Amino acid sequence: MQCFSTTCVLITFVALNICNGCSDVSCPENTNRVTERNKSGKVRRYCVDQIGRKQGPSLQRNENGEKYEEYFVDNKRDGRWKSWWPNGQIKGEGKWDSGQFLKKEGMWRNWHSNSQLEKEIEYKNDTIIWSRPNVKGEPLGSMRWNSDGRIERDPLFRRFEKWSGQRTIPLSPEKNPLPKRKQLK
Repeated sequence: MQCFSTTCVLITFVALNICNGCSDVSCPENTNRVTERNKSGKVRRYCVDQIGRKQGPSLQRNENGEKYEEYFVDNKRDGRWKSWWPNGQIKGEGKWDSGQFLKKEGMWRNWHSNSQLEKEIEYKNDTIIWSRPNVKGEPLGSMRWNSDGRIERDPLFRRFEKWSGQRTIPLSPEKNPLPKRKQLK
């Protein structure tokens, strides 16, 4: 197929997203596609430039059938991130901003495998500024809808008990330390 318009480029981009985990990755110019497979069955496809840095789209399929799609610029995650359940339903989506430090930016959403929305969290500079569902007196981002649609405390959020106004901090740093941020080069 020959392509001479932005419409064709848009159609190609949409086609890549519809197949959400296709066996091929469309690499940017001057990059090569790399395919990795580990013993447990995880397959990852991505593009590298001449000096080995990841550039462009990356698709991954885990042994349990979950799929992930993300984008790299100069070996750093940058832009949209998406994941799918093994049944093909969307699991999560969000946006990375790779500036000096890798950080979440904008709206992030998670769904259960039955397509029920689990939670929505909006980030600005990697700080939660809004979340849904929200329960009065609970930290932002600490609640979720279960797969039946009832509000409950997010089990992944249990180690965070206090809200500092800027970030959520652990109840006991010795027992539940926050991961240290790595400076990206």
